[in-house]
Amino acid sequence: MNTHEYNLNISRGHETEEHRLLKREVLAILRENGFAVALAESGNCDVVAIREQGMAREILALEIERNPKHAVANLHRDFQQGARRVLILSPDFQVLGQVARKLTRKLPQDLWPRVALADIQALRLLNADLFQKNAIQREGFPGESSDPKSSRGAGETKQ
Repeated sequence: MNTHEYNLNISRGHETEEHRLLKREVLAILRENGFAVALAESGNCDVVAIREQGMAREILALEIERNPKHAVANLHRDFQQGARRVLILSPDFQVLGQVARKLTRKLPQDLWPRVALADIQALRLLNADLFQKNAIQREGFPGESSDPKSSRGAGETKQ
């Protein structure tokens, strides 16, 4: 897999410090999970994630929305620029609900299957779950012996 890293522009001038910090966090989580990612510049989405599988390339745009004001316009722009799917991340449930209500009213239904909404905590939890899964694959389940002779089936007792 191609894991190039791009940092085009962490700050577009009008973004708050919270927005910039969330972009950096999302970028780090995606990189940790095998995506080639870029922080996009003005006129583009906040983060672009690319995953290559064989000859196929999946382009995922990520938008960090702190209010619903530009959510629909951002989605249309992302799709026009080649994103196959868009993940909208919000800092909390309140903003997530506002964005969801706006998209329900304004976004054409044929685009709904290509859009996902989550709060930033969902990405954090997913990352923690993936980290735990990778650790289990490397080291085995907690309490599991690496010696195959010492394992017993359920209900077996030592005689």
